[in-house]
Amino acid sequence: MTTTLANGDPARLVDEWATCMRSHGDPDQADPTVDANKDIDIDWNPAITGGIFETNKGGQGNSGPGQYCRACLDAAQKASGGDQQPSGAEQVTLEKYSECMRSIGIPDFPDPTNGALSFNIGAGGDLNPNNSTFQHASRLCVQRTGAHVPGVGGPPPPGTIRLDGAGPLP
Repeated sequence: MTTTLANGDPARLVDEWATCMRSHGDPDQADPTVDANKDIDIDWNPAITGGIFETNKGGQGNSGPGQYCRACLDAAQKASGGDQQPSGAEQVTLEKYSECMRSIGIPDFPDPTNGALSFNIGAGGDLNPNNSTFQHASRLCVQRTGAHVPGVGGPPPPGTIRLDGAGPLP
C-alpha cells in the first residue's frame, strides 16, 4: 500500500481506498471518482459497521473498514490539493460567514478551522443543508460576505469529499 500512497495520483489512491474498503467489510464499495475540480465523489452504504471514516479511537466502539482505509482517502485528498493552507483573507471571510449564519437563524453554525467549514450533517436541526432556513441563511450570508461556499457560492475546494448526495465533507 505504501508505494501507491507515495505516487500521489488521486484517482489511483481512491481506487486503492475502495479496494481496501472491499477487503475489510464493505464488499460492494464502488470505486469513487475524482472530477475535473479534483473533488472526490463516493457512493457509500451508511449501514456498514464502523463507517467509512472511523478510526476506532481508543479501541472502543465498532471497528470497520474506515479504520484500515482512511490513510488512502487522506492521501487522495492531499494529492487533490486538499492540504492547501488558506490565506488569512479567506479565513476572515469564512469567519464572517459563520458569524452571519449564527446571527440569522443557525445558532449552532461552527467557526471555520484552517480555512474550512466542517460540521456533522444531521437529519434534523439547524445544521441540515436541506433545511429551508439553512439554505436561506446561507444564500444571504454568501451575498453579505462574499464567501465561497460549496453549493451556494462557488465550487468546493480541491480535495473535497462528497458522499452520495450528502454534501461536502472534511
